[in-house]
Amino acid sequence: MLSIIIPLYNESETLAHALDQTFSFLRTHFGENFEIILIDDASLDGTFEELGRLIQSYSPHLCHVIHNLKNKGKGHSIAQGVKEAKGDWIFFMDSDLSTPLRFILPFIDQLKKGADIVIASRFEKSSKITTPRSLTLSFLSWAERMLIRLIANLWYSDTQCGFKAFRGDVAKKLFAQSRIERFCFDVEILFLAKRLKLKIETYPVEWLHGKNSKVRLIDPVIFVRDLLRIRWYAWRGFYQ
Repeated sequence: MLSIIIPLYNESETLAHALDQTFSFLRTHFGENFEIILIDDASLDGTFEELGRLIQSYSPHLCHVIHNLKNKGKGHSIAQGVKEAKGDWIFFMDSDLSTPLRFILPFIDQLKKGADIVIASRFEKSSKITTPRSLTLSFLSWAERMLIRLIANLWYSDTQCGFKAFRGDVAKKLFAQSRIERFCFDVEILFLAKRLKLKIETYPVEWLHGKNSKVRLIDPVIFVRDLLRIRWYAWRGFYQ
């Protein structure tokens, strides 16, 4: 059983294409032995209404929709999805399909071979970035990686790519403890996994930078704040 979690925020224009591609791929490779969990994080562009219309075209019993009345953040949305997921393997990915769906298959192979978590990396030698990011975003990404190594002591080549796979029981254990609700949640989850000495594999992927970036000027400040919160929570013993 495979669970795919897709967080959504203002995705009405690209949602139809993403769902069509995702359902087609999963039906081809998994029959009906999968579920898609979509979390609308209080979108302002009619994403939730569009989602309700679209899933009637597929198999509604394979698709679960969660609607947040207030914007909570990507980390909060994915934690909601993990809580609802029934799969032996749990993935989360971005709705713009920046990482092609075909990478689901080698990620599952890594889980079958004993990995607890498989994280996508855009920065391995064999990774391929199809559409380069701007110099500003590239610098912010580099600065993020340096801060993550300095503050969280995580030396993975890419903690922030929105394509990760977990054994189902591992995902539920980690996200039950998570406290970071916005985009630093990836760091928190890997920080917790490292404390538990879980087996984390990095896998190089192809990556296409989405045109509709949602990065705001305040986001780097929030990111640093949340990095420090992770260390504070650990020091105070808030994590089991």
